[in-house]
Amino acid sequence: MTDQRKVKGGKPSAISRKIDWFESDCTLRGRNVPVLSDFSHKEVAMNGTRDIMVVPGEWHIRYQYAAGKVGTEFFRRLRDDAKIMATKCPKCDLVMLPPRGYCERCFVPAEEWVEVKDTGTIEACTIVTEQFEGLPKPPYAIAYVVLDGASTAMINFVSGVDLSDVREAAKILGIGRRVRVAFNKEREGKITDFHYELA
Repeated sequence: MTDQRKVKGGKPSAISRKIDWFESDCTLRGRNVPVLSDFSHKEVAMNGTRDIMVVPGEWHIRYQYAAGKVGTEFFRRLRDDAKIMATKCPKCDLVMLPPRGYCERCFVPAEEWVEVKDTGTIEACTIVTEQFEGLPKPPYAIAYVVLDGASTAMINFVSGVDLSDVREAAKILGIGRRVRVAFNKEREGKITDFHYELA
């Protein structure tokens, strides 16, 4: 390892020892993953006292998670019925989308399911122009939309808008713009089983 990973007295820090183990472990297991030594290190001055090392990094993560009782019901109704279902608080009548098992205001169980409408209003939106792993080829638009009958907003892709001129597209996708839900013909029980289109 380099001296950049040492602290006063020339002793390796706990972080340095963990990095040593990580690099050797990846080598021993024959994993083809980037390790810290693959990246260039850069030191920057901080208040003229000592140098602070800046280490660039990347995340490449594949994972699975349990959707839980509420999430499973939400995705099942998307897949099987082409319906967007929310949960409703019995105390304050908050209609939560995506659905939650407990009211985020009252902290009481929310077990009543209600169907929201397939139209709504953009609350916030953005146009993505950089490539992200696992996401569509840019440019693409995403928006937080409060569907009619819901109290909270849900994010998803917006289709059917010319994004060749980002500034002009941003004007079209403004806050307050009305949209509608469009379901895919083939659904898998994922949030991408539907998208938004301009109403």
